[in-house]
Amino acid sequence: MMSCSRLRIPDSMRGATRYFKRAKVPPTATRFSSSSAPVPPPPEGKSSKFMIVVNNEDFRVETAVLNKLTDNTPPGSLRMMTVVGAGDTTLTSLMHPAVGHVTGLDMSPAQLHLVQLKLATAVSDLTTGQAMGFLTRGDNGRNILRNHLAQHMPEETAEFFLSDELDQDIYHGVLRKHNDNPFNLSIRKYFEETHSLFLSQFATMTMAERQQLFQVMEDPQSVVDLAAIMEPAFKNAPWFQALPVEMQEYLVPSGSDGVSIVEIAIKASLNGACNALRDVDRGLLPADELYTDVFLTGTLKTLPPWLTPAGRDILRNKAGLFDTICGKMEDVEFNIEAPFDLLTLSNSYDFVTAEVATESVKGLAGKCLAPNGQIIIRRACGQAQEILTAAGGVCAPGDDLHLLDVCPLFYRNKNTVACASFS
Repeated sequence: MMSCSRLRIPDSMRGATRYFKRAKVPPTATRFSSSSAPVPPPPEGKSSKFMIVVNNEDFRVETAVLNKLTDNTPPGSLRMMTVVGAGDTTLTSLMHPAVGHVTGLDMSPAQLHLVQLKLATAVSDLTTGQAMGFLTRGDNGRNILRNHLAQHMPEETAEFFLSDELDQDIYHGVLRKHNDNPFNLSIRKYFEETHSLFLSQFATMTMAERQQLFQVMEDPQSVVDLAAIMEPAFKNAPWFQALPVEMQEYLVPSGSDGVSIVEIAIKASLNGACNALRDVDRGLLPADELYTDVFLTGTLKTLPPWLTPAGRDILRNKAGLFDTICGKMEDVEFNIEAPFDLLTLSNSYDFVTAEVATESVKGLAGKCLAPNGQIIIRRACGQAQEILTAAGGVCAPGDDLHLLDVCPLFYRNKNTVACASFS
């Protein structure tokens, strides 16, 4: 039977245990008992456990970089590290034929449990319909978790999802619309309550309604209105309050003079979504596209690569080539005898200044990147290429990776995604 992937956490977080055991869930096991809740919890409300459940980045960027690296490497020879987030890019990268090992890193144990749940779903014996029903609606949730998924999970991941705290996600689906990222949730609510425009009905909107939608998206007042809604919500979120004070101040300045990163991200999301929907309107982007679907409805309609039949078949053979580490990437001690050929760091540097980002990239390139290895970063507030260059990287001339990213937060914006090699 296929071995499950490993989740590694610092010794300071779990005594001397660094690897999770594989879960064993006999029918009578009380430690994995079903919830004691007398009635199912309501589906409304976002789980505080997960910051995001679908990545804000387009896995086609990483795939394009891996395709280029394949020209000079044999199959299965590349080692890759990803910042996990919601895990979609991580699992899609693991599928690539050139990749022989992926290490997923995140500061949040919950996000690492989420990617393990997605991987377990992908390699399980569930049909595609059953898998989608479980993830997006919670169909037969506890039974599927206990009898089809737990055997493919690290033990702590099974315990995490079978705990009463996760009842809402298991009963109603961890990828349900109420668990969408805070930007999408707030944008949809704002358009509904302020402008009577329902994004989930975009496909049936009249031309006049679509033009009204585009005008509101392009109106600077919409950014101001949404910032007034979202900044207090961010400050009250458990994941935000757990951040260092200086990072909280950078994201949402307490004074009236500074522009918050939240406001910049709102503007980027609205601009990107407007451009994406205009391209759908013109027939330049498919009407059913994963990231557009999530932005409009809050949940999956289009299968992500890791949940397609072909993707699942690949992952069943490669699940043992994946492990995870919980911690801050600058603080983690990596195995210098097995450096990485590619690091993809998501939009981690949206949360710090360009100067701090540059020093972080320098440090990572020096301690865990193989010679001529590459680093991909995204930054909704721009300067992605400048940061990599200042850190000593060389960006390929004419690199058009941004054209591959159709996620609204980064939609084909040249300043938000870049890749560089480091000698």
